[in-house]
Amino acid sequence: MQVCDRRWLLWCVSVLLLHGTSPVVAQHVKVLPDQGEAQALADQLLQGLAEQRALLKSGQFKLEGTIQPEWRAGLKPTVEFSCQAECYFADGFHQFRFDQRVSQIPLNLPQQKEPLVELSQYIRTPEFSIHTAGNNTDVRIFEPDHPSRETLLGPFDIRVVGLISGSELQTGMSASETRRSLSGVLESYRGYQLETVRLLEDRLYEVTWRFGKKAEFRLVLQIDAARGYAPVKLEYYHKRGQAKPFSDGRVCRVTVHWERKSQVWVPVSLQSESRQGTQRMELKFAWKSVNEQIPASVFTLDGLDLPEGRRLEDHHGNSGLLETSIIDHRDGKKTLIRGGDFRPDEE
Repeated sequence: MQVCDRRWLLWCVSVLLLHGTSPVVAQHVKVLPDQGEAQALADQLLQGLAEQRALLKSGQFKLEGTIQPEWRAGLKPTVEFSCQAECYFADGFHQFRFDQRVSQIPLNLPQQKEPLVELSQYIRTPEFSIHTAGNNTDVRIFEPDHPSRETLLGPFDIRVVGLISGSELQTGMSASETRRSLSGVLESYRGYQLETVRLLEDRLYEVTWRFGKKAEFRLVLQIDAARGYAPVKLEYYHKRGQAKPFSDGRVCRVTVHWERKSQVWVPVSLQSESRQGTQRMELKFAWKSVNEQIPASVFTLDGLDLPEGRRLEDHHGNSGLLETSIIDHRDGKKTLIRGGDFRPDEE
């Protein structure tokens, strides 16, 4: 193929991506052989993805899902975690809240056994972050960039769904808020070594990158340009040894389904199978609002529905209520705002 032909081909594909014209020419394109043209198209796909995800400025959704941490194909797990959460975000994710309820369900014990339940809440604003534990009876206030407490499903940026593995999504912001944010994830992608760009079908593209110290990892991402450049399928591969092919070392597979709401494409379900932690995850997202105003009170301490306290016995064996404590750790201090006292039951 001559240089002018390749440039004409790339221009045609670019026009089809940007304007949504029926890809008559692009249907005959399988792989862009020229590395420079392939890199330009990959950059354009990532740019379209970034712009479409950035259209999601505020929202509220409910999440329901299951996580099987001991999952293996063909084997029945012994425990399953059921997760229900509600997430609020506003001002382009500068204000964020994630309320979570996790039930640990043993699968090899009688059904009448009560599952273990854990509640947690997390709020982040430009001024502070709020973290709860002990079923929301232990409340701590930190600086905005303080890592979230480790929970079954860490608070995560909904805009990175489909761009990271299920294990990374589960870790959420507890590992690194910057790295798990939309900008951080896209920055990682732009640092990868491009292998190929393929057109699979009508405006559905598959981009393959290599990364790692010895380029021992391969990432394959399918981007649907017809659905807001949505990442619909992600696979990681890890090559161990020179003789083994990448196909023998798939680490994870993530598939995501998308719907258009209020002129914005949002994820509605996710399925993930991973060898990292040998886990299986299924999540569903029920959107209550997209790009509508979220009350400012949602992102405040007073906006939390905190329990009165936690029932227990003191070291003398007296039963009572340990009041919910709220402690401010900012500026290197440890200030008790309220709570923390033990109130014995009246005799």
